[in-house]
Amino acid sequence: GFAYLMSNQPLSSINDLKGHKIWIPEGDDFSRTAFESLGVSPIPLPLTDVLTGLQTGLIDTIASSAMGAIALQWHTKVKYITNTPLMYLYGTLILQRKAFEKIKKEDQAVVRNVMQKVFKKLDIINRQDNLDAMLALQNQGISIINPPNHDKQQWQNSVTGAIDNLTNNGLISKPITQTLYNHLSDFRNASR
Repeated sequence: GFAYLMSNQPLSSINDLKGHKIWIPEGDDFSRTAFESLGVSPIPLPLTDVLTGLQTGLIDTIASSAMGAIALQWHTKVKYITNTPLMYLYGTLILQRKAFEKIKKEDQAVVRNVMQKVFKKLDIINRQDNLDAMLALQNQGISIINPPNHDKQQWQNSVTGAIDNLTNNGLISKPITQTLYNHLSDFRNASR
């Protein structure tokens, strides 16, 4: 699902981020660049240290999906969710080509067919689970902050600048970036 900023203070604008101790996953150059483009110096920590960081005050702001925040108990240390999706978090299953090619062609077709069906079902389940998790967070007393449209646009522009920076520095490929922008444009146009 989508990752949202979660914190102990309401965050509706980029200026609200100033002075906050924002967690990013250790080694995550994309998130570091994105937050630095907003004028924020994030704090990198391994996933295993996030709850402790929230408990001790080392960090006070995280980005997580609703499901992730509940599963990792981070929701117990935040009071607000900024309703501006930052990124989409996903899981993958990877099979080694070498191992897959050892399987007979007809069996490869069966594996592909079964996995496509399973992942379509999982996508539907996960989307609903994330909606349910967001409701559960609200039922726990966590408030949703809806930034004004001009602030949402500022968030998008800043992240787009970070993506462009990563692309120009060769950290992500230009064709993949263009495909991403095309899909985002299609999604945003369909949502209007």
